[in-house]
Amino acid sequence: MKKIGYWIAGILLTPVALFLLLTVLLYIPPVQNWTVRKVAAYASEQTGMTIRLKRIRLTPLFDLDLQHLSATCPDTLLAVSHVVVDLDFTPIWRGSLGVEALDICDGFVNTQELIASVIVRGHLGDFHLNADEISLKDQTVNLTTASLNKCDLDIALRDTTVIDTTESAPVHWKINLNGIEANDTRVAFHTIGDSLCIKGGVNQLLLKGGDVNLEESVYKANLIKLDADSLRYDLTYEPQTKGFDYNHIALDNIKLQVKDLYYRLEDNTLSLNLTQCQGVEKSGIEISSLTSHLRLDNDKIQLPDLRLLTPYSHIDGQIDLDWASLSPNKGGKMDIDLNASLGKPDILTFAAPYLTKEQIELAVLLVQVEFVELALACLLSAVPKFLLRQVRP
Repeated sequence: MKKIGYWIAGILLTPVALFLLLTVLLYIPPVQNWTVRKVAAYASEQTGMTIRLKRIRLTPLFDLDLQHLSATCPDTLLAVSHVVVDLDFTPIWRGSLGVEALDICDGFVNTQELIASVIVRGHLGDFHLNADEISLKDQTVNLTTASLNKCDLDIALRDTTVIDTTESAPVHWKINLNGIEANDTRVAFHTIGDSLCIKGGVNQLLLKGGDVNLEESVYKANLIKLDADSLRYDLTYEPQTKGFDYNHIALDNIKLQVKDLYYRLEDNTLSLNLTQCQGVEKSGIEISSLTSHLRLDNDKIQLPDLRLLTPYSHIDGQIDLDWASLSPNKGGKMDIDLNASLGKPDILTFAAPYLTKEQIELAVLLVQVEFVELALACLLSAVPKFLLRQVRP
């Protein structure tokens, strides 16, 4: 009976003993160096990059703790001080190794030519993700949750018409996103040639039900909620004007909610359902609420159910507009049907850049003596100038 008990105890304790032995072996320099070489070689073979790391540890939960990890192809793509990889051993029999979770602390990232359409670079504070599977071989990710904290990222569109002369081919990752959360993070976005720059400070960002296809440059999301302290939109080659400058928009205290987002880079097709938008613009315009479905591409923009509210004004209606209709002698359809009630403070803010000092003084005087209609007529005389600016070639 005692022998059976010893056998059972031995069988039960064997995995524990093997784990302890493996853990101890990893702290022996020759074994450590051999393991580092093997792990780096495997990751390099699967990704096509040059992977280097200084030290590797095995945690009690069979997680790999990679220290001072870097990836180059041929320049540095990733350099982080600490990475913890939660391994999934079930697909080993297929000749690959799965990843269920990933933690990255204090690092630098620069995707360079890896992604055909964009370059992402900047500082990573804390990055964590849980995934059903991350396949380096198939370049697919089924992402359960992800969080991003204290990061500073710069995203720039690449000119896909330029021939890629590098030896490495772009990656073709496909990523399914169940949920993403970002906190205390700053993000900047640039178009080709920096003609357009959008940047902001994110207090909290939530994304649910996302789908990213980097091979086809198609991006989808079921729901996006944003709480941001600032958002800046700049057409960098356009001069700045006083009042509301539609080429240089600066919003603060922003609340945003978007549903059913779809974007395809090939033809700049964007569609979404804007269900909440609030913020204060530097000119003094305050958006209490802005909602609408939106669809735009290289040819047109459609807002079938636009509704805009400020403390002084409201606008309801629909817009169906070809971009060609904004330029002389190019044809195109313009169908705009709006019902509006405009408050004096909003009119002054929009009209100020197109009024002379004498017109503004006259409008103020007319309001003071209660000739409001004449004051509005004076202010609205600036509208043709405003429209001409929008349709200039």
